[in-house]
Amino acid sequence: MGRYYWDQKNTVEESHSVSVAFLRKHGYFSGLCSGVITWTNHWGEQTASVGVTVCAFDGGGHVRFRYTHTRRSTGEETQCDYKVPLVTTPCHFGGVRWWFLCPLSRDGIYCGRRVGKLYLPPGGVYYGCRHCYDLSYESRNEPRLARPGGIGYALVLERQYEDLYGRVKRWTYRGRPTRKAKRLRIIEARLDACCGGSLRGLL
Repeated sequence: MGRYYWDQKNTVEESHSVSVAFLRKHGYFSGLCSGVITWTNHWGEQTASVGVTVCAFDGGGHVRFRYTHTRRSTGEETQCDYKVPLVTTPCHFGGVRWWFLCPLSRDGIYCGRRVGKLYLPPGGVYYGCRHCYDLSYESRNEPRLARPGGIGYALVLERQYEDLYGRVKRWTYRGRPTRKAKRLRIIEARLDACCGGSLRGLL
């Protein structure tokens, strides 16, 4: 896969995303596993999809993305088929944690950042990290809407989940969940409560 560039700013909320947490939850890291991730609108109509194949082995692997990108201005279609590297880091009490290596380049410099989620914003062609796409959060500019009960609250929880997940170094200590692991479970419960599980597939 080559190196790709992007310089237009978008937000996380308007981007499609694929996360390690979602793939792990649905059993993609059991060796060689394939599936299709879809997005729908408020009427239940499919708006986008991406074929995903995960090849996971000791210490690494890759995720293969397959989808059709349509340029909005011209309707021109591009068949995308490329691989994103996977790496692991050891957990304190055994096991490993999986990460994507961002495949994009910015200002001529290959990223390779270790991240738990990849994004495809409007106008983008390839999945990459939010740092390369310079993505922001709409909820940061809408503090009142980000309070419990506001429409931005679930988005704040999603950001908290993503940030905290990347900082968890150990999940248990002497057989009990660590404070960060407990906090992660609390955020998950709040997400499920405020949006009925509709955002869980995005995590």
